[in-house]
Amino acid sequence: MKNTMYTILLFGFLSCSTVCLHGDAAEVYMLTHKSSALQKETSLNIILPNGLKQDERYPVLYLLHGAYGCYRDWAERTDIETYADGYEMIIVMPDGGQFGWYVDSPLEATSAYETYITKDLIEAVDRLLPTIASRDARGICGLSMGGHGAMSLAAKHPDLFSSASSLSGILRISAHPEKWHIAARLGSFETASAHWIANSVYDLAQRFLDTDVQLLFDCGVDDTGTGAIQDARDCHERFNELGVQHIYNENPGAHSWQYWDDHIQEHLDFHADNFEKRLGMFVSKRKKIELESNDKWLFLYRDRMAHFRAENQRLKRLFPERKTVVLLGSSTFVAFNEAELLPGWLVLDRGISGDGLGVGDRGILHRLQESVFDCNPAHIFIMNGSNDLGGMVRSGTPTFSQIIECYGKIIERIQEGAPDARIHVMSCFPTRDKYAIIAPQVRQFNREIKRIAQEKKVDYVDVYSKTVGRKSLMKLEYSQDGLHVNAKGYQILAEAIQSRLRL
Repeated sequence: MKNTMYTILLFGFLSCSTVCLHGDAAEVYMLTHKSSALQKETSLNIILPNGLKQDERYPVLYLLHGAYGCYRDWAERTDIETYADGYEMIIVMPDGGQFGWYVDSPLEATSAYETYITKDLIEAVDRLLPTIASRDARGICGLSMGGHGAMSLAAKHPDLFSSASSLSGILRISAHPEKWHIAARLGSFETASAHWIANSVYDLAQRFLDTDVQLLFDCGVDDTGTGAIQDARDCHERFNELGVQHIYNENPGAHSWQYWDDHIQEHLDFHADNFEKRLGMFVSKRKKIELESNDKWLFLYRDRMAHFRAENQRLKRLFPERKTVVLLGSSTFVAFNEAELLPGWLVLDRGISGDGLGVGDRGILHRLQESVFDCNPAHIFIMNGSNDLGGMVRSGTPTFSQIIECYGKIIERIQEGAPDARIHVMSCFPTRDKYAIIAPQVRQFNREIKRIAQEKKVDYVDVYSKTVGRKSLMKLEYSQDGLHVNAKGYQILAEAIQSRLRL
């Protein structure tokens, strides 16, 4: 991404109290210290909060690098210090060796990176920096080898970390017995499989059952060469089988710095949110602004997402093989009475009031894991677009072409992530009264998504023509408020869905 100029502070533990670390902008500091676990001097980078106040203490996120890398990677190859400006937390980027795997090697006494992180480093950071020295204020995150390190260290040391996350992590190391010098740390898999299993995230999954460690991991769908995407899917399935609470996302992208730079902010948000809940203090500056602006739609979105994740994991335990019908959209599906209108089916309402397709940073495109892929769907009915069209008419954003492009991406992602499910693209209902301003756009939008459905070879369900009247407006007999349909309109919707379920 870029080369970073570091503020370099070389110090021993005893002299460090004389160093003054503060400033008006986030900076990367390089620290060097002696580790007894590694039996050598080692270096790390840290980022301090923008406008550090010496009378305040802060939570800490430990950010681990991948194989072939070092402690400088995050600062040199991403914009991590720019992103860090948005948070009131300390970020510590230690060195895990090119192939240290964040484990204590039974073969090399000087390759004890688990002990280094969990004892030497945490002790030093808490002693030298203005930290809140408790597990509630301590999280760990990493990429690739570091993703394995973050998750495995949290599994083995839940007393030290309250949150852990992984980007493109190699989470099932036993699936890679010949790669990345793991055998040089643990011994060959054939002769030392116990060491591999004792350090593999997949095999450590049960340890999370008796903890409240918050977990997030993601991977790029094109990350096939390393096997990371299969590891992630295996771990996701394993966690679901055990009932381990977690968040899992698949995103476009490969095993690359572009992917990690694109998604690290999601992890910073995740850890900041965990700290805020536990400590009762603001960590994310953006969230503070959002709270002060009283963004009710954002809070509704987050609450519904949490509900989806909890429901998915409950259903996985109760009905692991049962197929579902997913209703994917916004307020129209939220108000849909599935028990009355679709009796006999396991229907999952994945509507969020006010939600859009996902042209921005939230919407259907960004929540497919929780809303579709984790639902074991047989049928997926998509009805969305009116909220985006309303935004286009009011402010010019998003544009019509962006809306249509986003719809196409949603179909493609679902086809990749749920290839056995039947996708039903549903037209939007017409509008009237104070929402009549978007009526022409709704008509054009329905034509375009019908075209997309034909191109992608998925089903198109027309409820528009049954409810539209003169001048492209919704017939009064079906209108509740000009945007939403009434009971008669919902009956038409239910009959259209039922006709597809009977096929």
